[in-house]
Amino acid sequence: MRRLIVAALFGIVTTLPLAAATWQQQVDAVIGWKGEDMPDGVHRFTITPEPSISIAGTPTNANLALDGYVAFRQEGGTWLMAAELAALENHVDAVVRAADARGLRVTAIHNHVMHESPRVKYLHFDAVGDAVTLARDFKAAMAQTGWPVRTDDDKKDADDTSTLDVASLESTMRSTATLVDHVVEFTFDHPGSFTLEGKSFPPAMGPQSEVHFQATRGGAAIVAEFAVTAAEATTAVHYLRAHGMNIEFSALHNHWLNESPRLFFVHVWGTGSAASLAHTMRGVLDAIGQ
Repeated sequence: MRRLIVAALFGIVTTLPLAAATWQQQVDAVIGWKGEDMPDGVHRFTITPEPSISIAGTPTNANLALDGYVAFRQEGGTWLMAAELAALENHVDAVVRAADARGLRVTAIHNHVMHESPRVKYLHFDAVGDAVTLARDFKAAMAQTGWPVRTDDDKKDADDTSTLDVASLESTMRSTATLVDHVVEFTFDHPGSFTLEGKSFPPAMGPQSEVHFQATRGGAAIVAEFAVTAAEATTAVHYLRAHGMNIEFSALHNHWLNESPRLFFVHVWGTGSAASLAHTMRGVLDAIGQ
Protein backbone atom coordinates (compact mmCIF):
# COMPACT_ATOMS: atom_id res chain seq x y z
CA MET A 1 0.00 0.00 0.00
CA ARG A 2 2.83 2.38 0.92
CA ARG A 3 4.47 1.76 -2.46
CA LEU A 4 1.21 2.50 -4.24
CA ILE A 5 0.80 5.79 -2.37
CA VAL A 6 4.38 6.85 -3.14
CA ALA A 7 3.95 5.93 -6.78
CA ALA A 8 0.71 7.86 -6.99
CA LEU A 9 2.31 10.95 -5.40
CA PHE A 10 5.30 10.69 -7.72
CA GLY A 11 2.95 10.59 -10.68
CA ILE A 12 1.23 13.77 -9.51
CA VAL A 13 4.51 15.59 -9.01
CA THR A 14 5.86 14.66 -12.42
CA THR A 15 2.79 16.03 -14.15
CA LEU A 16 3.08 19.49 -12.54
CA PRO A 17 4.35 22.15 -15.01
CA LEU A 18 7.86 23.50 -14.58
CA ALA A 19 8.14 27.07 -13.29
CA ALA A 20 7.90 29.49 -16.21
CA ALA A 21 11.05 31.44 -17.05
CA THR A 22 10.96 35.09 -16.00
CA TRP A 23 11.02 37.72 -18.72
CA GLN A 24 14.58 38.54 -17.67
CA GLN A 25 15.64 34.93 -18.21
CA GLN A 26 13.94 34.85 -21.59
CA VAL A 27 15.75 38.02 -22.65
CA ASP A 28 19.05 36.57 -21.36
CA ALA A 29 18.50 33.56 -23.62
CA VAL A 30 18.00 35.81 -26.65
CA ILE A 31 20.96 38.12 -26.02
CA GLY A 32 23.20 35.18 -25.18
CA TRP A 33 24.37 35.82 -21.62
CA LYS A 34 23.00 36.87 -18.24
CA GLY A 35 22.30 40.57 -17.92
CA GLU A 36 22.44 42.65 -14.75
CA ASP A 37 19.42 43.46 -12.61
CA MET A 38 19.75 47.17 -11.90
CA PRO A 39 17.76 49.53 -9.64
CA ASP A 40 14.20 50.53 -10.64
CA GLY A 41 13.46 47.18 -12.27
CA VAL A 42 15.96 47.65 -15.13
CA HIS A 43 17.55 44.59 -16.76
CA ARG A 44 20.69 45.69 -18.63
CA PHE A 45 23.44 44.23 -20.80
CA THR A 46 26.82 45.78 -21.55
CA ILE A 47 27.55 45.59 -25.28
CA THR A 48 31.27 45.99 -26.02
CA PRO A 49 33.00 45.00 -29.29
CA GLU A 50 35.88 42.54 -29.09
CA PRO A 51 38.41 44.73 -30.96
CA SER A 52 39.86 47.95 -29.56
CA ILE A 53 40.66 51.29 -31.18
CA SER A 54 43.29 53.97 -30.85
CA ILE A 55 42.26 57.53 -30.00
CA ALA A 56 44.57 60.34 -31.12
CA GLY A 57 47.32 57.74 -31.46
CA THR A 58 46.80 56.28 -27.97
CA PRO A 59 45.94 52.56 -27.89
CA THR A 60 42.84 52.00 -25.76
CA ASN A 61 41.05 49.07 -24.23
CA ALA A 62 37.67 48.40 -25.79
CA ASN A 63 35.70 49.34 -22.70
CA LEU A 64 37.24 52.80 -22.46
CA ALA A 65 35.13 54.20 -25.29
CA LEU A 66 33.30 51.45 -27.18
CA ASP A 67 30.98 50.06 -24.52
CA GLY A 68 27.30 50.28 -25.36
CA TYR A 69 24.28 48.74 -23.71
CA VAL A 70 20.73 47.54 -24.08
CA ALA A 71 18.31 47.94 -21.17
CA PHE A 72 14.76 46.73 -20.62
CA ARG A 73 12.12 47.77 -18.09
CA GLN A 74 8.55 46.59 -17.68
CA GLU A 75 5.77 49.09 -17.07
CA GLY A 76 2.26 47.70 -17.17
CA GLY A 77 1.89 45.17 -19.95
CA THR A 78 4.74 46.45 -22.13
CA TRP A 79 8.48 47.02 -21.93
CA LEU A 80 10.64 50.04 -22.70
CA MET A 81 13.95 49.28 -24.39
CA ALA A 82 16.81 51.77 -24.72
CA ALA A 83 20.09 50.89 -26.40
CA GLU A 84 23.41 52.19 -27.67
CA LEU A 85 25.74 50.43 -30.12
CA ALA A 86 29.21 51.25 -31.40
CA ALA A 87 29.61 50.33 -35.06
CA LEU A 88 32.33 50.60 -37.63
CA GLU A 89 31.60 53.64 -39.78
CA ASN A 90 31.00 51.65 -42.96
CA HIS A 91 28.46 49.41 -41.18
CA VAL A 92 26.21 52.17 -39.87
CA ASP A 93 23.69 52.00 -42.70
CA ALA A 94 23.33 48.23 -42.33
CA VAL A 95 22.59 48.64 -38.61
CA VAL A 96 20.01 51.34 -39.33
CA ARG A 97 18.33 49.20 -42.01
CA ALA A 98 18.12 46.21 -39.66
CA ALA A 99 16.74 48.31 -36.80
CA ASP A 100 14.23 50.17 -38.95
CA ALA A 101 12.96 46.98 -40.58
CA ARG A 102 12.09 45.63 -37.13
CA GLY A 103 10.44 48.76 -35.80
CA LEU A 104 13.23 49.99 -33.54
CA ARG A 105 13.39 53.79 -33.41
CA VAL A 106 16.86 55.08 -34.37
CA THR A 107 17.19 58.26 -32.29
CA ALA A 108 20.79 59.36 -32.89
CA ILE A 109 23.85 58.54 -35.02
CA HIS A 110 27.07 60.37 -34.23
CA ASN A 111 30.61 60.33 -32.90
CA HIS A 112 31.51 60.12 -29.21
CA VAL A 113 35.27 60.50 -29.69
CA MET A 114 37.47 62.01 -32.40
CA HIS A 115 40.74 61.06 -34.10
CA GLU A 116 39.95 57.38 -33.55
CA SER A 117 41.19 54.54 -35.73
CA PRO A 118 39.32 52.73 -37.15
CA ARG A 119 36.45 55.22 -37.51
CA VAL A 120 33.47 54.48 -35.25
CA LYS A 121 29.94 55.83 -34.94
CA TYR A 122 27.45 55.36 -32.13
CA LEU A 123 23.80 54.52 -32.71
CA HIS A 124 21.04 55.02 -30.17
CA PHE A 125 17.67 53.26 -30.21
CA ASP A 126 14.48 52.98 -28.25
CA ALA A 127 11.26 50.99 -28.61
CA VAL A 128 8.21 49.87 -26.66
CA GLY A 129 6.76 46.37 -26.93
CA ASP A 130 7.28 42.79 -25.79
CA ALA A 131 10.64 42.22 -24.07
CA VAL A 132 11.58 39.05 -25.94
CA THR A 133 10.59 40.46 -29.32
CA LEU A 134 12.54 43.66 -28.63
CA ALA A 135 15.58 41.62 -27.61
CA ARG A 136 15.42 39.66 -30.88
CA ASP A 137 15.09 42.88 -32.85
CA PHE A 138 18.07 44.42 -31.08
CA LYS A 139 20.15 41.26 -31.59
CA ALA A 140 19.47 41.46 -35.34
CA ALA A 141 20.65 45.09 -35.45
CA MET A 142 23.70 44.29 -33.32
CA ALA A 143 24.72 41.59 -35.80
CA GLN A 144 25.29 44.31 -38.42
CA THR A 145 27.90 46.35 -36.49
CA GLY A 146 30.85 44.72 -38.23
CA TRP A 147 32.49 43.12 -35.19
CA PRO A 148 31.79 40.49 -32.52
CA VAL A 149 30.93 41.57 -28.97
CA ARG A 150 32.28 40.51 -25.60
CA THR A 151 29.98 38.34 -23.49
CA ASP A 152 31.66 38.67 -20.08
CA ASP A 153 31.32 42.36 -19.22
CA ASP A 154 28.29 41.85 -16.96
CA LYS A 155 30.17 39.57 -14.56
CA LYS A 156 33.48 39.70 -12.70
CA ASP A 157 36.42 37.84 -14.21
CA ALA A 158 40.22 37.76 -14.21
CA ASP A 159 40.77 40.77 -16.50
CA ASP A 160 38.72 43.14 -14.35
CA THR A 161 41.84 44.80 -12.90
CA SER A 162 43.81 48.02 -13.30
CA THR A 163 47.31 49.26 -12.54
CA LEU A 164 45.87 52.66 -11.60
CA ASP A 165 45.42 53.59 -7.95
CA VAL A 166 41.72 52.75 -7.82
CA ALA A 167 41.29 53.67 -4.15
CA SER A 168 42.69 57.15 -4.82
CA LEU A 169 40.41 57.60 -7.82
CA GLU A 170 37.41 56.52 -5.74
CA SER A 171 38.34 59.03 -3.07
CA THR A 172 38.59 61.89 -5.55
CA MET A 173 35.50 60.89 -7.52
CA ARG A 174 33.56 60.23 -4.29
CA SER A 175 32.12 57.08 -5.80
CA THR A 176 32.79 53.35 -5.98
CA ALA A 177 34.42 52.20 -9.21
CA THR A 178 33.58 49.21 -11.35
CA LEU A 179 36.55 47.53 -13.05
CA VAL A 180 35.85 46.05 -16.47
CA ASP A 181 38.61 44.72 -18.73
CA HIS A 182 41.36 46.99 -17.31
CA VAL A 183 39.11 50.07 -17.38
CA VAL A 184 38.04 51.88 -14.19
CA GLU A 185 34.43 53.00 -14.61
CA PHE A 186 32.37 55.47 -12.60
CA THR A 187 28.68 56.25 -13.13
CA PHE A 188 26.64 59.11 -11.70
CA ASP A 189 22.86 59.27 -11.89
CA HIS A 190 21.31 62.49 -13.10
CA PRO A 191 19.15 63.73 -10.19
CA GLY A 192 16.23 64.60 -12.46
CA SER A 193 13.18 62.50 -13.18
CA PHE A 194 12.75 61.52 -16.84
CA THR A 195 10.31 59.76 -19.13
CA LEU A 196 10.97 58.23 -22.55
CA GLU A 197 8.19 57.34 -24.96
CA GLY A 198 5.82 58.23 -22.12
CA LYS A 199 7.31 55.66 -19.75
CA SER A 200 9.51 56.03 -16.69
CA PHE A 201 13.15 56.36 -17.75
CA PRO A 202 15.41 55.64 -14.75
CA PRO A 203 19.18 56.30 -14.67
CA ALA A 204 20.25 52.74 -15.49
CA MET A 205 18.48 53.06 -18.84
CA GLY A 206 20.42 56.15 -19.90
CA PRO A 207 20.18 59.35 -17.77
CA GLN A 208 23.67 58.86 -16.28
CA SER A 209 27.09 60.42 -16.54
CA GLU A 210 30.05 58.09 -17.05
CA VAL A 211 33.77 58.60 -16.51
CA HIS A 212 36.21 55.87 -17.64
CA PHE A 213 39.93 55.72 -16.79
CA GLN A 214 42.61 53.55 -18.37
CA ALA A 215 46.29 53.31 -17.52
CA THR A 216 48.72 54.44 -20.24
CA ARG A 217 52.51 54.64 -20.45
CA GLY A 218 52.35 58.33 -19.62
CA GLY A 219 49.74 58.12 -16.88
CA ALA A 220 46.09 57.73 -17.79
CA ALA A 221 43.50 58.32 -20.48
CA ILE A 222 39.88 59.18 -19.87
CA VAL A 223 36.69 59.10 -21.89
CA ALA A 224 33.69 60.72 -20.25
CA GLU A 225 30.14 61.68 -21.06
CA PHE A 226 28.09 64.01 -18.89
CA ALA A 227 24.30 63.73 -18.92
CA VAL A 228 23.01 67.30 -18.73
CA THR A 229 20.04 69.53 -19.29
CA ALA A 230 20.50 72.42 -21.74
CA ALA A 231 21.50 74.83 -18.96
CA GLU A 232 23.87 72.28 -17.40
CA ALA A 233 25.58 71.73 -20.75
CA THR A 234 26.75 75.35 -20.77
CA THR A 235 27.97 74.98 -17.19
CA ALA A 236 29.96 71.85 -18.06
CA VAL A 237 31.57 73.48 -21.10
CA HIS A 238 32.55 76.61 -19.15
CA TYR A 239 34.07 74.56 -16.32
CA LEU A 240 36.08 72.34 -18.64
CA ARG A 241 37.43 75.29 -20.64
CA ALA A 242 38.57 76.93 -17.42
CA HIS A 243 40.04 73.84 -15.73
CA GLY A 244 40.52 71.02 -18.23
CA MET A 245 43.84 71.86 -19.85
CA ASN A 246 44.36 68.29 -21.10
CA ILE A 247 40.71 67.70 -21.97
CA GLU A 248 39.38 67.78 -25.52
CA PHE A 249 35.70 68.18 -26.32
CA SER A 250 34.52 65.59 -28.80
CA ALA A 251 30.70 65.94 -28.91
CA LEU A 252 27.61 67.67 -27.55
CA HIS A 253 24.33 66.13 -28.66
CA ASN A 254 21.13 64.26 -27.86
CA HIS A 255 20.86 60.49 -27.49
CA TRP A 256 17.06 60.28 -27.77
CA LEU A 257 14.20 62.18 -29.34
CA ASN A 258 11.21 61.84 -27.04
CA GLU A 259 12.61 62.04 -23.52
CA SER A 260 11.11 64.56 -21.13
CA PRO A 261 12.63 66.81 -19.99
CA ARG A 262 15.24 66.98 -22.78
CA LEU A 263 18.63 65.52 -21.97
CA PHE A 264 21.96 66.11 -23.72
CA PHE A 265 25.44 64.63 -23.46
CA VAL A 266 28.82 66.36 -23.31
CA HIS A 267 31.59 63.96 -24.43
CA VAL A 268 35.27 64.52 -23.66
CA TRP A 269 38.60 62.77 -24.05
CA GLY A 270 41.86 63.47 -22.24
CA THR A 271 45.27 62.19 -21.17
CA GLY A 272 47.56 63.08 -18.28
CA SER A 273 48.02 62.09 -14.67
CA ALA A 274 45.13 60.05 -13.31
CA ALA A 275 44.92 62.28 -10.22
CA SER A 276 44.68 65.50 -12.25
CA LEU A 277 42.12 64.07 -14.64
CA ALA A 278 40.02 62.80 -11.73
CA HIS A 279 40.04 66.22 -10.03
CA THR A 280 38.83 67.84 -13.25
CA MET A 281 36.10 65.26 -13.77
CA ARG A 282 34.92 65.60 -10.17
CA GLY A 283 34.84 69.37 -10.61
CA VAL A 284 32.55 69.08 -13.64
CA LEU A 285 30.24 66.74 -11.76
CA ASP A 286 30.08 69.15 -8.81
CA ALA A 287 29.34 72.05 -11.18
CA ILE A 288 26.37 70.22 -12.73
CA GLY A 289 25.07 68.83 -9.45
CA GLN A 290 26.04 65.19 -9.76
